[in-house]
Amino acid sequence: MVISIDNCYNIFYNYVNLRIISNKLMIMIQEIYSNMIFNNKNIKRITAAAIGTILMAQYIPTAEASGAVITNDMYVYEFLTGQLQLNHAAASGLMANVDQECAFIPTASWTDINGKTSYGLMQWNGPRFEQLKNFCSAGGYAYDTLEGQLAFLEYELTGPYSGYYDYLLNGIENSEQGAYDAAYFWAEQYEVCRRKYFEPRAELARDYYYPAYLEYSSVPAAVTDDSFYAVLADADSCLVLSEKDGSLQMAEPSENACDVWFFENNGNDTYRVTNCETSAELSPDGKSRMWSFYETANGFMLKEDGSQEVLGIFDDNKLCMQIGGGSENQSFLLLRKQPADMPEDFSAVSSPAPSVTKFSWKAANGADSYNLKIYSGIKTEGEPYTAIENIKETACELSLPAGMYTAVAESVNECGGTAGKPYSFEIKKQKPCDLGESFYGKISWNGKLQYITKTDESEVCSSPATFDEDQLWRFVKNNDGSYRIYSVSDESTLGFNEENNVCADEAFQSDFMIYGNESEGYVIEEKDRGIYLSAAEMAKFCGRNFENSMLQTFAVEKYDFKAPELSADVSGGEKEPVVFSWDKADCAEGYVLSVKDEEGRASASVKIRGNTGQADISLAEGKYTAEISASSSVTGENAESEKLEFYVQDLPERPSTGIGINTDPGMLSFYWNECQGADSYSYEIRNEQTGETAAKKENIHELAGKEKLDAGKYIITVTAKNKNGTISSHDVCAELNEINGSVCISMKSVLASKKQYVQE
Repeated sequence: MVISIDNCYNIFYNYVNLRIISNKLMIMIQEIYSNMIFNNKNIKRITAAAIGTILMAQYIPTAEASGAVITNDMYVYEFLTGQLQLNHAAASGLMANVDQECAFIPTASWTDINGKTSYGLMQWNGPRFEQLKNFCSAGGYAYDTLEGQLAFLEYELTGPYSGYYDYLLNGIENSEQGAYDAAYFWAEQYEVCRRKYFEPRAELARDYYYPAYLEYSSVPAAVTDDSFYAVLADADSCLVLSEKDGSLQMAEPSENACDVWFFENNGNDTYRVTNCETSAELSPDGKSRMWSFYETANGFMLKEDGSQEVLGIFDDNKLCMQIGGGSENQSFLLLRKQPADMPEDFSAVSSPAPSVTKFSWKAANGADSYNLKIYSGIKTEGEPYTAIENIKETACELSLPAGMYTAVAESVNECGGTAGKPYSFEIKKQKPCDLGESFYGKISWNGKLQYITKTDESEVCSSPATFDEDQLWRFVKNNDGSYRIYSVSDESTLGFNEENNVCADEAFQSDFMIYGNESEGYVIEEKDRGIYLSAAEMAKFCGRNFENSMLQTFAVEKYDFKAPELSADVSGGEKEPVVFSWDKADCAEGYVLSVKDEEGRASASVKIRGNTGQADISLAEGKYTAEISASSSVTGENAESEKLEFYVQDLPERPSTGIGINTDPGMLSFYWNECQGADSYSYEIRNEQTGETAAKKENIHELAGKEKLDAGKYIITVTAKNKNGTISSHDVCAELNEINGSVCISMKSVLASKKQYVQE
């Protein structure tokens, strides 16, 4: 049969909209394709696509063919990217090879001069063609269908050609270059065609299939009855419908996501189409429109319900309405988008209030983020009690008071939200804490040194009270276990005003119930109205009804008026005053420092005003006893320190050290001068390399020492002592020679006896 390329194209064009064709026409078209000589790559691609459209009904599985318009090339692409999980570039590379091998006709065959038949999508030849038939027979497939041949391809790639599959999965970059590389690799390694075809197939993958299928998704044969989400794309380009600056136009897909539209079924074969992000209706001229969908060979025509106007595109990619479908660019693809799956395995773990409740759930497929809504009671009606939006993880924590709640987690993506199943849980109220009888303390939140106090004497309750790190409160326990909290500075009472702002004023005093424990913090609740002390912003606290604010836990820091610990620095001897230091006591208004001599006579008594921690007193040589007491009119308490004994005496002179010679093997002798003011001496010998102490003696009254040591290099330190303190010599280094027992002196020293020791 002889037929021109132009005539072939006309035949395919005239039959492009056919759904079911006779076997006779099928055979004719296959014969036309088999006998054609293609010198133009684009003509071959157009012709192959047309054949695929004509033959599509025969090769689509029943589940997908029920009312679905999907060509053979679409079917193959879906299998490669869906079942085999190849990225877009790798799939484009294989698509280019299938195009050139058989134009997506699964019954295409060719017999070589040796009588071996190449058959199907991949033109399996000889023994591999027999393997195809055997595999399909054993698996219940027809070997001349797309379904059977693609199943055999998967068998090969997960079996004898698993190395090729691994490269396609992990070695191909999802880019135009990746499509080129995948097609070249498949032609060279799997198809093993002639080398001259490698590059043309790679170029076809890069230049045609990669851009053509970039935004591909299955196109339903007819719009379903259910509402759905989709991207609306021009069938003849990669452009998608976008809403920018209030206008509608066809534009390149953005890097993040295309505009997603919600197709809401009105129940009468019409749809209202709204933008998921802006909620604007699909309306090129600002009018509210209902759309009907009419199927075309390349997609769908959108027509206004009740008129002949259809949605078209101007040359500058602007949308327009045209009467009668006169535009050539009126076919659109509905690239379906799915809402995220619902969150599953939701749980809420709580200990008694006010402990944190931990919520968690299983990650939902397709979710970009999550919302969590908490309702009071066991129903999800009305406004939620509280809600958290845009949660990026699959868990969060909340502090909730006692009560029954129902929580709902919602997965969110560009198509909207999908709510999970409601989960009810109860938080039981703790018993009030018994912090003990009346005490002084501070209230802090979040570990910060900031405390509640009133801010303005004239308008103390006009705004929430701020923090003052010096504030101290007196907790007075009532008979019912509650506490009344007074400001120590002005005796005003902590309470809530009529607007539920926290105040420190007698006019708005409250009794507070305190729940919790020291490790997790305390919840402070007004006893009569159930208002909780809670955080507002930065350094402001306000107490509001909990329905309008989050529960806060506080640290209640008990104030304990302990006696200060006293210390004395006497290193200056008689020449310098003794420096006394002590720990400052909270809220102390002043101190009294008393010093007595060894006979118990008062040597000094100093009153210190203010909460300072140091004082200087000059004393003569001798033994003394000192103590300090703190006083506070705020608490009405006094606290005295323990007695401190100390000596005032000049430090001894610094000893100088010499090293002598000793003929005994391993014996080291050393000497030092007599020091004025010293009561005793001590020495320490350390190994210079290891730092370990080799010998040590205390309370020595001689001026010499002798130690038997192993060979090595040592550091000798001599210290002179008296009651007022100690002073050490300069370190002296000596090396002990094991061979003859002699000592190598590293420093010459002249002792009090004027003897001079030198190295032998």
